[in-house]
Amino acid sequence: MLSVNVMMNMDGNALAYCLQAIEEAMNYKIGWDGVEEKHIQKIFSLIGWDENGANKTNVVTCAIRIGVLLAECEKVAWDTVYSAILKTGYFDYHFDFIEFIKYLLSFVILIIAEISGTEPFAGVIACIGSTSDVNMQTDALNIVNGMIATAPSNDKQKQIFNIINARGIHKVLQRQINTKNPKWKDQIFAYQTHLLSQYEKLKIVPYEKTNSEHEAILMKLWHAVFPDQVCYIHYTKSLLIFNNIIIIGIIKTCL
Repeated sequence: MLSVNVMMNMDGNALAYCLQAIEEAMNYKIGWDGVEEKHIQKIFSLIGWDENGANKTNVVTCAIRIGVLLAECEKVAWDTVYSAILKTGYFDYHFDFIEFIKYLLSFVILIIAEISGTEPFAGVIACIGSTSDVNMQTDALNIVNGMIATAPSNDKQKQIFNIINARGIHKVLQRQINTKNPKWKDQIFAYQTHLLSQYEKLKIVPYEKTNSEHEAILMKLWHAVFPDQVCYIHYTKSLLIFNNIIIIGIIKTCL
């Protein structure tokens, strides 16, 4: 699609109009074959919101709506969209550098992305937390739900949850708890359904004391319930199982 290539070097109102054209074409199933990872990366790099800053509302709104189409579409491979999101905040460089120079540059880019708040999904979650536009909030959450729903495996779903949890999505959603918009409520319900599905899968995972991730979860649970008590764990011979977040077969002695 010609528009996605033109978009790469645009800004301001021209970019907003270009994004509107891309969105319309995509809605009519036109031009999907021309969408590459670099285009998706560019679109997601435009998604973000700063309550105290000057925001390009038209650009952000259009980029989010295209993000929804990308997240839910089967014409673009899920891994391509996910890879582009992970690279959000990277500079778009097109040089013929030797490999070790590219690796060096990638480390610099990662540091800049961390400082500037352009980590994967950071912009999307910032838009979910925006208090200015419920439609923007709804579409941004729709991107998250779309990526979770179309993930090709449970491991990929877990990767999405790990990233958005690290970005503080639950605190953001708690701030929007009184939003009455029906479409927003539908997206909240969809997100909660995905989250509960993850919990249901965790219920059948056997506990392994040699698994450092299981041990970390166990200690996190203990400190959440008894924040002021030190926990010493002694294992019985019985099997330890996670079941509805209740741990069976473990004796805890505390000071």
